[in-house]
Amino acid sequence: MSYYPNQGYGAPRQGYGAPQGYPQQGGQYLQPGMQQPGGMGGMGVSMVGAPPPTFQGWATQYYYQLKPQELQELKQWFVSVDRDRSQSISVHELQNLAFGGIPLGFDNALKLIKVFDRDFSGTIDFYEYASLHKFIQAMQAAFIRADQNRNSQLDAAEIHNALLSSGFQLQIHAVQALFRKYARGRTGIGFGDFLGLASDIALLRSKFEWADSRRSGYISITLDQLITMAADL
Repeated sequence: MSYYPNQGYGAPRQGYGAPQGYPQQGGQYLQPGMQQPGGMGGMGVSMVGAPPPTFQGWATQYYYQLKPQELQELKQWFVSVDRDRSQSISVHELQNLAFGGIPLGFDNALKLIKVFDRDFSGTIDFYEYASLHKFIQAMQAAFIRADQNRNSQLDAAEIHNALLSSGFQLQIHAVQALFRKYARGRTGIGFGDFLGLASDIALLRSKFEWADSRRSGYISITLDQLITMAADL
């Protein structure tokens, strides 16, 4: 299996954020801007320090796109989700986190934890969580830009454009294969399925990065290794 990266591992372009003023359509999209969880009031939330040395890899770029104010707001979100106060979030805690009223669900939460768990602990700390949150915002923005007819659905060609604009340099046939998995005979998919599709790609990118220790853009794998990679999708 070979991979031809574009600008390293394909850093998403800057400046997406959550666009303002885009209407909700059937609860498909994230709410614009950040909302602080009720009851927190900013109390008991410490300042955000520097990430640990283990915080490395392509997915960490999302963290460094965040402004200090965003980090403090996300810290409050993190504390509200970390119900057992373990300083980390498990898939069971993350699956109920709702964006625009739609919970992530277990499958998406599990895949996203595997993408952003840079120290392989099985959970995500605050820095990993902040990266995850920014990734979801970037996918929302890409979805909205590609949904030009505002029907809350993307077909395979629109998904390909959305992914390209987010730094995922993939050929259309690869996108069509994943689209068929999520469309299940339909002509388009909503944001929830799009996020699942993008999470599949992000997880495969992380697995590819771990296997490409020389950062050559190529990996050689056995059938067993391929099956192991695909098992998480």
